[in-house]
Amino acid sequence: MAYEQKDGSGILFRNNKKAEGDRQPDYRGDANVNGELLEIAAWIKEGNGGKFMSLSFKPKSDYKPKA
Repeated sequence: MAYEQKDGSGILFRNNKKAEGDRQPDYRGDANVNGELLEIAAWIKEGNGGKFMSLSFKPKSDYKPKA
């Protein structure tokens, strides 16, 4: 049986394909929010208060893998 994500939860994995200076996210994953599957991208950034994560969300149906 495949893993089924519960509503209101998500998961991130380190992006091992990211190269130094690349604009790809540091982490990728997906979440189930109100029954909609979303893709999550996260970048580790540095600010005045220290390190933080910047996130973006988009519907999973918009996801297009690179060829």
